[in-house]
Amino acid sequence: HCKLIVTLLTASICLSINWHHGYAWQINDFTVDIRVHSDSHITVTERITVDFGYERRHGIYRVIPYKYQRSADMLLGKGGMRLSYNLRIKVRSVTDALGNGRPYRVRRWGGNINIRIGHPKRYVSGVQVYVITYDVWRALNKFPDHVELYWNATGNEWSAYIYSATARVRLPLAVNPLNTQTVAATFYTGPYGSRTRLGTMHRTSEYIVFKTSNLPPQSGLTIVVGFPANAVVFPSRARELLWMLQDNWRWLMPFMLPLIALGMMLTLWYAYGRDPLRHLPIMVQYEPPEGLSPAEVGTLIDESADVSDIVATVVDLAVRGYLKIRELPSAKFLFFTERDYEFVLLKDYERAFARWRAWKGVKRKRSDTTESKNEGNSSDEWDMLAEHEYLFLHGMFGASVD
Repeated sequence: HCKLIVTLLTASICLSINWHHGYAWQINDFTVDIRVHSDSHITVTERITVDFGYERRHGIYRVIPYKYQRSADMLLGKGGMRLSYNLRIKVRSVTDALGNGRPYRVRRWGGNINIRIGHPKRYVSGVQVYVITYDVWRALNKFPDHVELYWNATGNEWSAYIYSATARVRLPLAVNPLNTQTVAATFYTGPYGSRTRLGTMHRTSEYIVFKTSNLPPQSGLTIVVGFPANAVVFPSRARELLWMLQDNWRWLMPFMLPLIALGMMLTLWYAYGRDPLRHLPIMVQYEPPEGLSPAEVGTLIDESADVSDIVATVVDLAVRGYLKIRELPSAKFLFFTERDYEFVLLKDYERAFARWRAWKGVKRKRSDTTESKNEGNSSDEWDMLAEHEYLFLHGMFGASVD
């Protein structure tokens, strides 16, 4: 019996000593510095000391969750539904202990930021230090009377044992970490959802420091710090709304399409569909606008140049003396009379004078005759504008009529 007891004790001691070394690699130390800025974003610097032993590896993966679910009242002040809430994370640098850059690649997959650190064709072994710095927006939770930082400092995605973990939180300059009346703090250790607190916490004039040790795989250190709401300035409601639309566009799109179509139609109406001069009162006119010919008035009424408008032009030219209309002798058959008319044009010099006098509707004086000698008498100078174009240029139509 004594030999059996000694054997069991020896085996238990050996197992307790070598249990942690059963993992292929381990994290000797995981130190996180979190700085809260006055514009409500945080800067995180992680110093991860890894021991690969004799095993040759390319590097490590750092997995940071960024996709969460939040109630709508935390986003827009309206409850009753849950929306996607995505953190905005930007990796600034990945270096070694001396500040030399390490190769890395960032990918988003499964609601996580996956940072692959290391060269795919190179191997490392032994103790390696990885320093990761990144900025995070939307990490702070806003409440009516305070602001809360709820942050998993180490992450729970590690397959290695973490011997020591430390998180230091530096608040904005306006906040005193030593004031326990305005600054509250706590922490949790273990797997996801754990409320266990195995570790220590203390405050300094600059930091709130959390420490724990011996974290098994899939376990981490989560810190919680609350401080006055006036210490930071959050993004505007417009920015929050834009982020919310970006995070939830897949299922919001069916509801947004009618609004987008309405906005486009309102834009088109505002640019092209409004009535011109809508601010002026509508007055009834019993006489045609001054300066318009009968053909122009007819075109303005029905927006079409008809045969009647052409006839009106002929009569108007006769009234103004530009041509003569002569009724020819008619033939009678019983009670019916057949009438015909003859148009007598002006002589050449009379037509030239008429064109000069009415050229593009410009009134001229006798003193202008001297200048006209140098202008030439080509037919282009005497062309009249077409009726539609004339009315359009004089503001009678909002656009040219086809």
